Amino acid sequence: MYVARIQLPSKGKYGVSHVKVKRPTIGDLRDYLSFKGSSVLIKNELVKKLCDTDLSEHPVGDREFVFVNVRGMVSAPVIADSFTCKHCEAGVDYRLDTRKVPVAELPVSFVKDYELEFPVCKTKKIVNILTVEKEQLLQDFMQVYEEAGEESSLQHIELGKDLYTFAEKARIQ
Repeated sequence: MYVARIQLPSKGKYGVSHVKVKRPTIGDLRDYLSFKGSSVLIKNELVKKLCDTDLSEHPVGDREFVFVNVRGMVSAPVIADSFTCKHCEAGVDYRLDTRKVPVAELPVSFVKDYELEFPVCKTKKIVNILTVEKEQLLQDFMQVYEEAGEESSLQHIELGKDLYTFAEKARIQ
């Protein structure tokens, strides 16, 4: 049963503007916490399981926003912790109220292939937002790349158009 309706930061520019979300079960949380692989993969799987809509074609920011909201369903909305800085060894305490996390929304004029002009050199480039699916393909590629061990064995793969094809083939095999 869905318990929340969440407006996505992309506000419909990539499909739906809202998703319905289920409350995670103890089993869902156990699976998430015990998973030893890629954090990208487990987040994708958990959000896919809890949402009424596939977010693979949506920006990563939409998935992260849903993820933060799901976290708020199962625990206190304030995250508090401390850590020691690796560089200066100072103790750092922090508190984050997940209900007050600022969300940057896409401009009304935004389109999927956005032309960006660099202010100083006036060079124009076409950019697009990283989607959940492309992030997973990139993660798959990087895992294969790291496991290959030798940089030379993957030199023929460019990080452009061939990246996604290669990552998809790696996932299938």
